[in-house]
Amino acid sequence: MLTFISDKTKYHISSLELCLIFGVRYSRALKIARLINAAMDEFEISENAGRRNMFLAQVSHESRFNANAENLNYSAEALVKTWPSRFVSLEFAREFARNPEKIGDFVYSNRLSLGNGTNEGFLYRGRGGIQITGKSNYREVSTALGLGSNLVINPDLLLDDNLAWRASAWFWKTRNLNELVDKKPGDVKAITKVVNGGFNNLDHRVEQYRRILHYMPDNGGELLANLNLC
Repeated sequence: MLTFISDKTKYHISSLELCLIFGVRYSRALKIARLINAAMDEFEISENAGRRNMFLAQVSHESRFNANAENLNYSAEALVKTWPSRFVSLEFAREFARNPEKIGDFVYSNRLSLGNGTNEGFLYRGRGGIQITGKSNYREVSTALGLGSNLVINPDLLLDDNLAWRASAWFWKTRNLNELVDKKPGDVKAITKVVNGGFNNLDHRVEQYRRILHYMPDNGGELLANLNLC
């Protein structure tokens, strides 16, 4: 017998649903479903379906449910498309192409909003399910999760699945995204602005949000029709 939602008082996601809706490898989904649900419970995301749906759609885009560090191995063309205000020409972008550390330091270093100093951009690049970025965010989440300054000293600790999902849910709550979802249900653009700082890849974020609306059983979706995806 297949069980999709284990706790009817909370809006969770099962390992099978992660696999069917978002294409997460089933062995990976088995490992992280419990951690995602616990993090959503801790930070009140699982209180209603709207919060859960939007959170999962955003992290699906940001990390594809992996706790990896941000992949900055961009081509020159991708740099111009992603950061047009920083890479103003292909000729300039080619000086950075396929050099992740150089890209990270150029894009993220000396950013007051991120708390990064000189040559700290690559070190404090995005990590975790929602891609926590910037020294100030690492410091804040490290304190909030009871880790002292450990994440500042060793940001790769955020590659641990448990910390990655707790940090992602912490970011969501502390940026008032639960309230924003409640106030503006279905407004992927408004949520993306807070998560991303802009509207990068908005179309894909909308697509992921529509997927969970369409297929999640407690949204009225018909998940069983897609069992062949796992």
